[in-house]
Amino acid sequence: MHEAAVKALRLAATTDALTGLANRRRFNEVLNTEFFRLKRSGAPLSLIILDVDYFKRFNDRYGHVQGDECLRAIGQAIKASVHRPPDLAARLGGEEFMVIAPETGANGALALAERIRHAVTRLEIPHEDNTAAPHVTASLGVATCYANELETPESLVELADQALYQAKHSGRNQTQIRLRQEDEVGKRPGFVRLLWNDMAESGHPRLDEEHKALFDQANLLLSAIADGQTKAECRVLLDRTMEIIAGHFRDEIELIATTPFPDIDHHRRCHQALLGKVVKMSERFDHDELSISELFGFLAHDVIVQHIMGEDRKYFPYLPTPDLEG
Repeated sequence: MHEAAVKALRLAATTDALTGLANRRRFNEVLNTEFFRLKRSGAPLSLIILDVDYFKRFNDRYGHVQGDECLRAIGQAIKASVHRPPDLAARLGGEEFMVIAPETGANGALALAERIRHAVTRLEIPHEDNTAAPHVTASLGVATCYANELETPESLVELADQALYQAKHSGRNQTQIRLRQEDEVGKRPGFVRLLWNDMAESGHPRLDEEHKALFDQANLLLSAIADGQTKAECRVLLDRTMEIIAGHFRDEIELIATTPFPDIDHHRRCHQALLGKVVKMSERFDHDELSISELFGFLAHDVIVQHIMGEDRKYFPYLPTPDLEG
């Protein structure tokens, strides 16, 4: 009985009473443990911070009782989105939540953050004072690093905070990423890397080949910038990356046009929006205003997570199987 009572007290001391997630105390314990464990192993560590958009306005309009219900629902949405046993979801207080994702690189962390963001959106909790949408939404910041590149766990929290700040000041209801301090870029060649994910597989040989070529080219560009290659060398790689993206988009539309996929116009508009961002990034690169974190965020989040693993998967079921292509 005594042992059970001790366990119950321990659980109560480390659990957020409102949401059932871990509380700040438990979050700090796990973050410290994982940071120094991964400092020895050399594996990556990712941190996700979530802030409910305009939550004070929500409380002011709907009252604190509804505010608590909203936070409780968001806590459950986060819990349902975090599937791996090593990961920890916590509420730090107010409308701020965090997820610790050990041994998770930037690709995986971005995918997890987007899964959480969409889960919050699907709750469809009305929020008339939210300028980002007519319902409750969230802004998320992602930070990914190798623990041996940072001195303290607080450094990783600071990076996640910076990413969250960027998400909130870029319109909210979105995810942004910071990899590590910008002045440290280049000290670890090959650190910033996009990893191929089976979710990007369409089963169509040419399409998958183009997707993999895009991954490879993007990695060449990111590595060149991280390794401190000359601006002229990086410019060549950036131009080639832009060519591959534009060429792939053309091929993709031609392929989709041969299928009964009904939303080809929407897909074409998605391409145009991404190409517009590519042009703006190219201009910022020329003016030395483009950071490697922003470039990685665009390639990993906008192009891969949102487009290839999001929009592209909508037409995959309409593609002919290899056996039917002759």
